[in-house]
Amino acid sequence: MLDDERTYVKLDKDPTPSYKKKLVCILTRLKDQGKIEDKLYKYLYPTMEKVPRMYCTPKVHKQGTPLRPIVDYTGSIGYNTSRHLRTSWVKS
Repeated sequence: MLDDERTYVKLDKDPTPSYKKKLVCILTRLKDQGKIEDKLYKYLYPTMEKVPRMYCTPKVHKQGTPLRPIVDYTGSIGYNTSRHLRTSWVKS
């Protein structure tokens, strides 16, 4: 599935460290401005640089059994931020 060059582009290098740096800058700014508390800052701060993993499951109910791509984001740099935003959004 990843060999489809019309849909996916192979990256020259892993962008995870630069994404982590950007996220840390945003979190630090929010903490310094008093928009998030220190406890939340520590929870959202990315401590790992695990790259999300993609895998596929077959759609057995469809003709030709196409694949459904799934990205496992667990443990990646934005995982806790995504969880927090989802939880905050659901509450409101």
